[in-house]
Amino acid sequence: MSTVQLHHEITKLSLDEKRSLSAWLLREVQQISHTEASLADAAARMLADYSNDAELTAFTALDGEDFHEAR
Repeated sequence: MSTVQLHHEITKLSLDEKRSLSAWLLREVQQISHTEASLADAAARMLADYSNDAELTAFTALDGEDFHEAR
């Protein structure tokens, strides 16, 4: 469904339905923001480890290699 279609459908809702939808959408956005902040925090905390420990990044030497699945 496009944004225009969604907007059109929302205008058909009652005030109570719009309030309910608004509350749900706010919770969804807050959850996404919280998850993204948690992931960013975890990445920041691990940066020093990955920068200073060659064993954690040893396999990145293979990044340019082709992958061949064993059968």
